[in-house]
Amino acid sequence: MPQDVTVAGATEVTTADLDSDGYADVITTAGEALGKQETERTQATVRTVPYISWGGPGGPRQTRAATRVELTGPKEPHPTSRTP
Repeated sequence: MPQDVTVAGATEVTTADLDSDGYADVITTAGEALGKQETERTQATVRTVPYISWGGPGGPRQTRAATRVELTGPKEPHPTSRTP
């Protein structure tokens, strides 16, 4: 059953059953302001941060905040990648 979900400041929204429980989870991205030091280092003022609202029988839980997803990069280059 479709359900409206309020997501303040979302820049992208999609759904998928990430935890294989049979219920759609809502995945969003939102902008997060960077601090002065990181802005000077990266020349960016905002980073995109993904969040997940875990679904259930009644849809995403409205009483629980979305889970922020921490993404990390590889520690070493991929074996098939070439360096210039």
